[in-house]
Amino acid sequence: MWPYWKKKGSHEHPAVTNTVDLTGMWLLTAPNMSGKSTLMRSAAASALLSVCGFCAPVGAGSHLHRFGSLFVRGASEDVPSEGKSAFEAEMDEIGAMFRSQDHASSPSLAFVDEVCRGTSPREGTWLAGAIFEAMAGRKWCMTGIFATHLHDIVNLPLSQECLDRTTEMQIPWSESVESTNGFATTEGRYQLTRGICKDSKALETATRCGMDPRITERAKRYYDYLHKTKHDSTDSTQTLCVRPDDENNPVIARSDNNPHRDSVVDLAEKATGKTYDIFVEASYATHPSLSRGQPVLYVLKEPAPEGKYYVGESRNFKERLETHRRRKHKNVVAWVFKASSIDEARDWEEALCTACRRHNLPLSNTRIPRK
Repeated sequence: MWPYWKKKGSHEHPAVTNTVDLTGMWLLTAPNMSGKSTLMRSAAASALLSVCGFCAPVGAGSHLHRFGSLFVRGASEDVPSEGKSAFEAEMDEIGAMFRSQDHASSPSLAFVDEVCRGTSPREGTWLAGAIFEAMAGRKWCMTGIFATHLHDIVNLPLSQECLDRTTEMQIPWSESVESTNGFATTEGRYQLTRGICKDSKALETATRCGMDPRITERAKRYYDYLHKTKHDSTDSTQTLCVRPDDENNPVIARSDNNPHRDSVVDLAEKATGKTYDIFVEASYATHPSLSRGQPVLYVLKEPAPEGKYYVGESRNFKERLETHRRRKHKNVVAWVFKASSIDEARDWEEALCTACRRHNLPLSNTRIPRK
């Protein structure tokens, strides 16, 4: 499909086509001005036109499912006559979406663009995450796109039924080595790919739109002040832990500047080919999104002076952690790597135990596991 207001063959501003296989809910992240809203409007227009029997801006052979209702939520404005702020108006619209679905006889197609911008980023992230989880969950079971700049949604302990219906998509920008006011020159490609984009390019967008360079340069200094240690996007994620007395109250423990890094983590990430999914603080319970039956590789570290490691695999990590704390040390910390199968977790376990022994890391495991 392509933006219905552009011509595919135009040389001046050609329309960029994207193939969309929209099943479940998409969590769409991308920089500013990358085409998120354009993509959503194009998909919504195609669905509406086709269900009405009109020509739609899609390629030959495209299949569009017939939905009972269509909901598009864009930017909100305040409503002074009703005494509502922009955020209140936005919540009214989102509430109406769920209420209408309560009485729907067929699935709904929903497009929600940058919800919860009118409140604090932290509270907005919590609320936007809950809204997305409800849209994707079993009760409302919507299909559509949820676009956001609240990137920490991906770190929330979303329910498994939500994750099963979620596809993470992004519209990345190409980046050149040229510099304008201290920022790399970027340009949009407007092409969908899988993944998460955690860089909104706000300062670059402000510069491109003619913002006074003194302001953007000052903003860049604030950025450097808050990010003194250079790290890539995979090191700047947030890991969620949970207090043992309240498994519904996530406590965010940042992995910025590598406070949870350890020599065994580097070996584990090499053995698994991925970064750890969950870090569990000493005396904290397991992550609420880690359901029973999820195969994992886990690494436990005992407190000083022993400081030994234990490497294992399990389908019930919570029970294993409780047993280890009850029998040995109650203040162990843990790194958890989710696997696609128990066989994969066992392969990782064997590879990591071998690597730990090769690097003389103290293991409390009595043997190298074999499948």
